[in-house]
Amino acid sequence: MYILGIDPSLTGFGWALHDTDATGSARCRARGYFKTHARMIFVDRLVFLRESLLEILREFRPSPFRVGIEQNVYDSHRSADMAQTFAYACE
Repeated sequence: MYILGIDPSLTGFGWALHDTDATGSARCRARGYFKTHARMIFVDRLVFLRESLLEILREFRPSPFRVGIEQNVYDSHRSADMAQTFAYACE
């Protein structure tokens, strides 16, 4: 099984695709970071991040797979709201 881990933010997101059946360094099949331009408006950022995520899925076609989204550990409502909005935009 593959797990796509993402760490979303308004300025971009880091991602990694892990193969739970592999061992050693082969467990991390791919990883990367997508960055948005500082002058992009909120909606355009979400669209860019959504399209980037879809491109990862089209390129690697992980099957079966699960998604893990990093949660903010600093109890920031703004960050939690953004992560939920990102998840909603990617449905």
